[in-house]
Amino acid sequence: MKLIVILLTLSAIGLLFFVSQSQATDQLDRTEILETLYALEIKKNKLHVKMLSTGCSKVADFKLAWSENNELAIYRLKPDNCRRVPMKKWFVFDVSKKHTPFKVQNSFSDK
Repeated sequence: MKLIVILLTLSAIGLLFFVSQSQATDQLDRTEILETLYALEIKKNKLHVKMLSTGCSKVADFKLAWSENNELAIYRLKPDNCRRVPMKKWFVFDVSKKHTPFKVQNSFSDK
């Protein structure tokens, strides 16, 4: 009888650990991450930004955040969970003229 109680207790502890770990992962997935940029161009009110993708990233996975002093920050809202080799990909966003000129808060990389 004691063995059954011990096994049930250990099972409950394991289940609680699993649930808490999956909730922590869900919270990490929803975190906004300032994305590293590889290139940035403006063409006809469109912002073309080159960022890293493993195949599943879409424009909707990013957020453009403008500060009051016209500084732009580009955040990744959703991780790219595809398993392809990482590649640099162009993403195109609509931008109004009221935001030009502007500064970019993201870091740039040439690698």
